[in-house]
Amino acid sequence: MIKVGTHSFTFHSDEIIAIALIGYTDDIEITRSRSEIVLGECELLIDVGEEYVPKEGKYDHHQFQPCNPFYGLSSAGLVYKDVRDHMKTIGDLTDLDAFIEAVDARDTRSGYDASNVYEPVFDAITALNNITPSNHEEQMRMFEVLVANVTVIIDALLEEDSSKYGKMVGILEVAARANTKSKAVVFQQRAKAFQVLDEVVVSEFFPEWRPLSRTLGKCFIIPGDIEGQYKVMTDTSKTKIVALKDQVFVHGNGFIGVCEPTKDSTHIGIALLTGELFEVSLADIENAFTEIRKVTDSE
Repeated sequence: MIKVGTHSFTFHSDEIIAIALIGYTDDIEITRSRSEIVLGECELLIDVGEEYVPKEGKYDHHQFQPCNPFYGLSSAGLVYKDVRDHMKTIGDLTDLDAFIEAVDARDTRSGYDASNVYEPVFDAITALNNITPSNHEEQMRMFEVLVANVTVIIDALLEEDSSKYGKMVGILEVAARANTKSKAVVFQQRAKAFQVLDEVVVSEFFPEWRPLSRTLGKCFIIPGDIEGQYKVMTDTSKTKIVALKDQVFVHGNGFIGVCEPTKDSTHIGIALLTGELFEVSLADIENAFTEIRKVTDSE
């Protein structure tokens, strides 16, 4: 069993396809997180970590610049480079090569063609993203289901079985339409489900936080990847976030910070370049969540 790690929250076609490809050669256990501590326990890292070192099991493409020979490849394309020879022993690669090229283009926008025959697969995966990032279990179940479904699609491509391929794409599209209807209701909820406090805005959902942050001049706090953690979202057009001692993840562009509460530290915070430290107690945040739930439950 190989432990495969990728990022949590919004998922994309490329890491789902990359993980499905890995599953052809080994039994896998999937971990989705933004915590360096959690991801550090994985043997393979997909679409996270900003490193491409295949010998060390690291398959991320976000650091590639146009001058890099791997520019234009997504995490799926990077993994496919290593498993393609194995795939040759299973079936014909003509359709699978085209499929991987399409997801690379979709993810990196290098040579992207919106009319590509495989776009319905990628559109369905996008539509099936969970809109409530705090519900990690639900999102993980959806992720695993999609990995299994994409595995069937890869089978169909290798077997050149158009009937099998069409049936699976149809299943994904039906599920995507149903999920889109559900999302409309949640969008209406989350548009109202935030509370403005003196220093911050607290939300149970993932709102369109950036324009609100700019307008209000406040940070947003939403649930983090792991129970007991919280994520700070702030507009950084004028200031940037720097690392904190207890911080377990910082996004490459610096605008996300997650701090892990410990027995000695029951706060979360962001450090600004001025050296100021903003702190909010977990109790205050959880009380705000309670009030938010009261409002949404009564509607």
